[in-house]
Amino acid sequence: EEEGHLYPSFLPDGEHFLYTVFSWAVPHADSTGVYVASLVGAEPPWRLLEDGTNAVFASGFALFTRRDALMAQPLDVESRQLTGPAVTIVDDIERSALGFAVFAASHAGHLVYRVQTRELDIGWLDSSEQFASLGLPRMPVGQLRLSPSGRAAVAVVGGHDGIAELWRIDLQ
Repeated sequence: EEEGHLYPSFLPDGEHFLYTVFSWAVPHADSTGVYVASLVGAEPPWRLLEDGTNAVFASGFALFTRRDALMAQPLDVESRQLTGPAVTIVDDIERSALGFAVFAASHAGHLVYRVQTRELDIGWLDSSEQFASLGLPRMPVGQLRLSPSGRAAVAVVGGHDGIAELWRIDLQ
């Protein structure tokens, strides 16, 4: 049985979006996965990925997690279908308290993420595909969202009093 829908992420046409259907039940509901839906017309949503993961579109790829790896798989925006094999971008991606990966990407292909092996470090891949730390203090980050330009991010951070706060992160 479905428990919720999370993490909407628009495709470049502004009419279609990806979203996650999740279930806490074990085994997971048959409907768990990443779906494509439309804001216009009567086109029903369809399952793009069976993995119950958060997913975003960036620079021609669907980004999602499989186990503890951040994956990229070509996504044709016209047909809204996966068109090639998935490849690993980052191993040991960190997960939020709900179990979803902590990463964000812009349509232009900028990527920011948090990895398990770097003491809650937030960083991104530079042009040579090397991890570049942002040098931020240790903090419990639940979500990251990257600006379309890739110059800034917003993080949902657990505050000292247990109340979540939004932090702006400059990436320049």
